[in-house]
Formats: sequence, structure tokens, C-alpha cells
Amino acid sequence: MRKLLTALDVRILQALCEIGPRNLSKVARALGIPRATLRFRITRMHNNPKIALRCGATVYHTNLGMKKALVRAKARPGKEKLLVECLKANDYWLYTSRTYGEGEGASGLYAIPAENTDDFQRFTQALQDLDVAENVEVYWSTCFQAGKVTPTWFDEESSTWNFRWGELLSELEEASAELPFTLVDPPGFPNYGDETDVFMLKELEIDAFQHLQNIAQKLGISLQRARYHYIRHILERNLLEGFHVFIYSHEPRLSVSPTFIVRFYDNEQLAKFANSLLDKHFIWSLGKILRENALIVVSRCIPRKEFRNFVDFLSDLARKQIVKDY
Repeated sequence: MRKLLTALDVRILQALCEIGPRNLSKVARALGIPRATLRFRITRMHNNPKIALRCGATVYHTNLGMKKALVRAKARPGKEKLLVECLKANDYWLYTSRTYGEGEGASGLYAIPAENTDDFQRFTQALQDLDVAENVEVYWSTCFQAGKVTPTWFDEESSTWNFRWGELLSELEEASAELPFTLVDPPGFPNYGDETDVFMLKELEIDAFQHLQNIAQKLGISLQRARYHYIRHILERNLLEGFHVFIYSHEPRLSVSPTFIVRFYDNEQLAKFANSLLDKHFIWSLGKILRENALIVVSRCIPRKEFRNFVDFLSDLARKQIVKDY
């Protein structure tokens, strides 16, 4: 465990998650610190490769007329790298990576126009027809709710993150049974955005700290027009779910970032599970599989020795008939 962050640093990370990085003066006031101190600490965490602070927008693709899809595919032997490249052949990918588990393969997260879901199903079937993949699973989901970096499970005395699995069950029992709006099955997929909105969201996904003036110059529009789109379109039309904060909470070479599909007996237990995890430092994001009591759990930087403890926690929930399968 590395002593890289102070308690104030963690409070800053939490404020960036909850308030966002677009108004650092507001963040500084909420924390009760000078703006210069805030900027200094953000820059220090950003420039330290052992922390590597990054902050990006999380887009609410539902209001851009798009459905999220997680694809998991097992590669034919010898075609592992080719499978990753094939997944990128569809231009709607958001993220792809090699995967390791029951077999070598790859996974990808996509935002697909709602009217093109059948086309996408044919695209994933082609991976098998072309003998690149042995098995392809597609999970259509809600948008993903970003996890938050909070002081929960941060030890201020040692300035290190810990894992208190024994407390998590009681937290789950007391958690809210109301899902965040991003994890609720939407009634439809309206498109409230335009090309300017999409470009701005793309830029904010990459770096949410950047000034609107920078984005306006890339677009070739005035700062005033960029502000109009940000406030009147992106914010007022709910095109932005929030902001995610990334740090290396643990040494990446000694950590894993597994993705789980966790199924529940009912929606209430699903909601309690989700809400009990969203403030934990090892959760990157959660998505709900459409029309199912099932979550996609995307983790980050779990030390290998803690990975088994997380699986044991899920096993305990299965014995208590909270979790149906994982």
C-alpha cells in the first residue's frame, strides 16, 4: 500500500465527483480551502504517475438516442489480437480490451443508435461467422453510473485505501432501494443533441478540466455559442450524467480490474447492492442490463489479494439468496 494521498486530497477527489471540475471556485468554497491550494493539489495528483488523476464527463447516451451494449467474446486460438481489431471495426465503440478468464478473448463497450440495434447484432454474429470468435455475448444495458472516490474505506491515519468487506453486508442491508436515474430502464431513447453537443461531450470525456474556450476554438465557434450549447443543451437536456474521477488507488501492476455480471432475485436487492458500492474506491461504474435484475460491475485497481475477497463476498450474498448468479 502506497502513502500518496492525504485526507484533503481524497476530499478534493470526492468534490470533483460530486460537484464536477467545471467550476473549481465552487469546489474550493465547498471544501473551505483557497482556490490556489485546490489547483496546486489537482496538478500534483495529475502529474504524479503513481496517482495519474484524470477527470472526464460521463455522457447520458440515452438522451442522444443511443443504447449501451457490452460485448464479451472468446477468441479463436491465435486470433486474440485480431478479435480486438474486429471489435473496433464498428465505429460506435467506446472502449475495448483484451480479456482473460475462461478463455482468451476481448470485450467492448458500445453506444449504438437505437434504430441500429439489429445491425449491431448482425455485426457481433459476423465475428463468429468469420471464425474470429468462438462465442459472443451481447448485454444491452442502461447508461453506466460512475463510481465515486470518497473517504469511505480510506484510512486517514495511514493515508492508504483499505477493504472492509465485513462491513459491506450491513451497508447493503441499510442502503437505499431507489436506483440512480441512469440505472433505471428508460421508456425510450430520444435524441436531444446535435453535432456541436456531441463534439463538446467528446472533448469533455477526454478532459473535463479543459476550458470551454479551448473546445470553442476546435469547433470554430465563439465562446458565447459554446457556453450556450453547454448550458442550454448539454445541461438542461440531461445529456451529461456527471463526471468520473480516475486515480491509481493501488499499484496497477499488482492489481486487476475485472468486470462482473451479477444477477439478483429482485430489483430491490439489485438497487441496494448498487448503492452500497457506488462510493467505494474500487468501483469504476455500474450498468443495469435492460429488462433484467442484473448489473454490469466494472471495477478498477483491485489488488490481486483482494480480488478473491470480493468473490467471497459475492459468494456470501449468494448463500443469503441476495445474489442469484455471478
